[in-house]
Amino acid sequence: MNSKNFEKNRKFEVGKLIKSIKQEKSSTKENEILVKKFTEDLTNVSLKYNKVSAKFLNLEASLNKNKQELQIEKINQAKVLERGRFKKESISHYENITGEVCVECDQLVPESHTNKPLKKLKKELNRLNKKNIEFKKFIKEYDGLIEGIQSKINKTKTSLKKIENLRSKANVGISLSKRDYDRSIQLFDEYTKGLENKRNETNPFKESLEEVTNEIDESKELLLRKKKALKLSEKHQKAFEYWRGAFRNIRLYVVEKALISFEIEINNSLIQLGLEDWTIKLDIERELKSGGVARGFTVLIQSPYNVDPVPWESWSGGEGQRLRLAGTLALANFIRSMTGFESELEIYDEPTSHLGGGGIQDLLQLLYQRAHNENRCIWLIDHHSIDFSFDTITTVIKDDNGSRILV
Repeated sequence: MNSKNFEKNRKFEVGKLIKSIKQEKSSTKENEILVKKFTEDLTNVSLKYNKVSAKFLNLEASLNKNKQELQIEKINQAKVLERGRFKKESISHYENITGEVCVECDQLVPESHTNKPLKKLKKELNRLNKKNIEFKKFIKEYDGLIEGIQSKINKTKTSLKKIENLRSKANVGISLSKRDYDRSIQLFDEYTKGLENKRNETNPFKESLEEVTNEIDESKELLLRKKKALKLSEKHQKAFEYWRGAFRNIRLYVVEKALISFEIEINNSLIQLGLEDWTIKLDIERELKSGGVARGFTVLIQSPYNVDPVPWESWSGGEGQRLRLAGTLALANFIRSMTGFESELEIYDEPTSHLGGGGIQDLLQLLYQRAHNENRCIWLIDHHSIDFSFDTITTVIKDDNGSRILV
């Protein structure tokens, strides 16, 4: 190879390197624009995700609250329907015995004897029918409200799914841009090394070499800016992952806070029912034999009879009945405090089952204080005679001649 051919070949190689560096410079600019775009997309998606997640939590809370209120209205409606049925049976009884021979005194039952109670019963039945109509209206309104909230929740879930898809696209875009970025660096290093080799040779193309050097410096600046943009994108991505976990922990915190209030209510009721050295522990986590932690609702009882807490279902008999009564009273108080709903009536059906004399007296004293302190009408239904100073006692006698009420 003569000098002329050498210089010609050298010039060709330098020109080729310059062209390649320019191409990588252009590619770097394009990747920089893409990284910036995907970073902005990821930031916007993260903000939108946080906003929609907060809306979803609020809708869930509203739905649960309205479902609780609807359940209470249905329970109250059932009570009204039961009372109405009882009134209808009483009216039928009085109408049937009018003009008939009394089984007690063998005399005809005069109409004047049954008119007053019939009038009173019909008036009460009419009031209960109106009350039932009101309940039906309330329940229909709640059903419509719950249906509307559920529809919003479904739409919000759809929005969250779309946002997740956008986030995935943004992450894919960042990943691809980073891959191209790494490839550009590799090629840039190869071209730089090749150019350095050419620079060590006798180079008659000084102006071209200076141009290549300037191009390299500009490319380095572009690569540095691209690195900063990628670091910023990775920072935004980490922030998004952090807040997604944080919202999940916030929901668990709300549940734990509610369980603490419920637990306090139950333990207060235990003391009032005579179980002073007993405590109930509610939790949404339990430790596994393997050392891990499983999520799920658990109820454990600590009593004077056991060193370690035992599950709720392990108790039966009198202690089990007191625990169930404590849970019932606490749940009523908890629902009232969470929803703000106040009921003037409570009915307990055979709450003295499995209780001894002391346990019955503790229960009756607790219900008596509850009725007077909270200005509430409490009915206790039992098949046995109970020695206690009740404000009112209503006795229902059922025999071959039918049922009758003694007040």
